[in-house]
Amino acid sequence: MRRPLIILLAAFIAGILAGSYLSVACHILPVALIFLLILVFICLRKRRLAEGFLLTAFFFILLGIFSIQKQSCFFENSTNILSHANQGTLTVEGIVTAPPAAFPDKNILTVRCMRIIKNNSCIPASGKIRVVIPLNLNFQYGDFIRIRSSIKKIHTYHNPGGFDNKRYWNLQGVYATCFVKDFSEIVLLRHASPGSMKSKLESFRNELKQIIDKNASSPQREIIAAMTIGSQSAISEAIRDDFSKTGTSHILSISGLHIGMVWAIAFCFAYFILKSSEYLMLRFNIIKPAAVAAFFMVLIYALIAGMGITVMRSALMTLIFLIALIWGRQNDLYNPLALA
Repeated sequence: MRRPLIILLAAFIAGILAGSYLSVACHILPVALIFLLILVFICLRKRRLAEGFLLTAFFFILLGIFSIQKQSCFFENSTNILSHANQGTLTVEGIVTAPPAAFPDKNILTVRCMRIIKNNSCIPASGKIRVVIPLNLNFQYGDFIRIRSSIKKIHTYHNPGGFDNKRYWNLQGVYATCFVKDFSEIVLLRHASPGSMKSKLESFRNELKQIIDKNASSPQREIIAAMTIGSQSAISEAIRDDFSKTGTSHILSISGLHIGMVWAIAFCFAYFILKSSEYLMLRFNIIKPAAVAAFFMVLIYALIAGMGITVMRSALMTLIFLIALIWGRQNDLYNPLALA
């Protein structure tokens, strides 16, 4: 088969679509996935490639179902924070698991709950909650915090054809929310561990944001921050409307345009530097080292941009394309694109 990855991609998409409408028992999916992997391995050992590929396609269907339902599997836990929702004011301790989302009127934290303090005793807790805090409160990824607030279930507004807020957060593993009015209801217990790679990356991103805030005025600083570190939530509605009216609102969201510009500039710069050497031109195919340079630049930019969904999608497609270029497989890009 010439392009097997396209079929596996179709199987994975079919699994995601099926998982959106069909509910499968959580304990069955992991067992079935492991069982299929064993069968695929046996088929490959016996060189029964047709049966092995068919089982692989079925594996990707189940993998798609699991990918869309995995959060609900983890949610089915007696210690989940949602079991304490609508029970009045609680004291919850947890870790900030994502960079704060800044909005013109508020900040939003995603916190993984660790325990609930009740009657001077600690009750283990799990799951994530969305914490809405005022603009004057500032927390970072990895901070260990204590919140005193009322936990509520995330709900949707049931507007026909409207945005399903509950489903959006549930797919990220967030089933509850709370609101903090001032600093008396939230306390920083411990800063993020400086040793983790994620913490170092977020610290670097924060330093870049501080440099932008210090050297640019509004609305330029919000636009620059959106195009460099992917922080677009602080852009006002008036600026968004102006970009929308001119048909350039896509500039504010890092996606294929930005990733493509980075790899094209990096590739051309490295290519012309290498081209200036007659020795390198005669001894090597300079397209490949130029592609390697572009590969690392795209990877660095994607990390700085925060590795959001659109960034990951565009970066993966670009990186797979560059790998195909390095390996000399650029004549057939359908399999690399399916892999991405």
